[in-house]
Amino acid sequence: MPTLAWAWGRRCSLCREHGHASVDHATQYLVRERLQITPDTMRGRLFKSGNRGIITRVSSGKSLPTPPISAPQELRESNVSFFIAAASVLAFFLLLTAFNNRPIVDEGLHLLAVERLVDGDWSQPGFLPMPLTYHLLVYLPAKVFGVEVWVLRLVNTVLSIALLWIVQSIWRVERSSRGDRLLHFAWLPILFPFTVLAYTEVASLVFLLAGVLLHLRKKTGWAAIPLAIACLVRQSNIVWVAFVIAWGVMEAWKECRCKRDGAARAIGHREITTILSRVWPQLIILVAAAAFFVFNKGFNITAVEANRFRFNSAQFYSFALFLVVLWVPVWVPSLVADFHSMNLWVKRRPGLGGAVILVSLLAAVGAVATFWNPHPWNHNPDFLRNWPLVLMERSILLRGIAALLVLVTLPGLTRRLLEAPNRSLLLLALAFSLVYLAPHSLVDPRYYILPMIFLQFSSEFQAYEARRLTIWYATGSVAVSGYIIIAGTRVGGLW
Repeated sequence: MPTLAWAWGRRCSLCREHGHASVDHATQYLVRERLQITPDTMRGRLFKSGNRGIITRVSSGKSLPTPPISAPQELRESNVSFFIAAASVLAFFLLLTAFNNRPIVDEGLHLLAVERLVDGDWSQPGFLPMPLTYHLLVYLPAKVFGVEVWVLRLVNTVLSIALLWIVQSIWRVERSSRGDRLLHFAWLPILFPFTVLAYTEVASLVFLLAGVLLHLRKKTGWAAIPLAIACLVRQSNIVWVAFVIAWGVMEAWKECRCKRDGAARAIGHREITTILSRVWPQLIILVAAAAFFVFNKGFNITAVEANRFRFNSAQFYSFALFLVVLWVPVWVPSLVADFHSMNLWVKRRPGLGGAVILVSLLAAVGAVATFWNPHPWNHNPDFLRNWPLVLMERSILLRGIAALLVLVTLPGLTRRLLEAPNRSLLLLALAFSLVYLAPHSLVDPRYYILPMIFLQFSSEFQAYEARRLTIWYATGSVAVSGYIIIAGTRVGGLW
């Protein structure tokens, strides 16, 4: 009996994307590769995946050939995306230089620190909480071309293009050269403005992700060098060094739990040695950071009171809202289907389902009741990030609406978490994101850049979701960048 297949939604785009000769091939590819269904389980059964928009019936017991994936096409798309992303960064640099060539917020502090270095004063400025690593990177260009804000921005633009190459290389190591992944990174609205602005974010990302790239290439010793430099750019990057360590331990543990004569092999001295060989250079960084923390009584170089690490519950409130808004194209289209799936799950397991719903509601009520916006910098109306914080501080109704919005997205985000190919890595990234945010008292979207990057790195988006996300990110980046060009000053006009 011939194979009967129905592929709804994006079947033609799937054929184009993966080089399939027909709609049937596209459907078979989704059944075998995306849904992980083997030919033995395909005889005369109906498979339905509401979240992917596919209904497939296979009546034949024959094995289906795996359609070829066009590697040259993926490589070509990746290269095109690289040039588009690099061109967008360069365009923002030119527009910002042409229409707003004055320092914006912290650019003035970094400009002053570089000016001190050029004048021969190499002491640590009292107004900077981080070491002068970033400022040493821009010292030579500033010495040659002058201590001007456009010089620092030009250096950041060059670093951003190098960062795009690093990210592209990471995806190629992971055997995923789809161009939209690079655009998701480059056009992330909370990151894109800082690809040009004279802040430490880009330099921090260059070294941190260079370490991740070397980690993926199994070059453990070399990976420790850029990771250590990343911690000297921003001290809080030590959390992500610990993440890389946990990642390496998790990978080595999986490799060691291999089978021997049908029985699981116990973890012994040899396995422990193998695990330590993967992470010992990063462990040295972690120990050195711990020693510095103890002797310095904190990670900040100078005692700037507003920069001290303190817990702020509003940080997690804000992060959840940013995650919801940034992933609107992901959870909105499948909202009804996700609630239907959750309803079926609760009916099947009423005890556990009721407990999960009760805990979620109690957590939302607790977040609404305990919301507090203590940091003085989060009351300045010249920053976009402060508008919702101030409004929610004044109105319990708005806090309730925000909490309800987060609750509405939970079924979809939970489903994505459970279906993620790298679920353990995604959970690890989420856990370290919360650890990373916990000591940051100032609510600032800049602190969400690394959590979002690692969450996206661990997530898998369908082709139609990726396209919508690219458009959404591009729109957000254009809006935020336009606001910065128009309103950016020494005292505000930024996220």
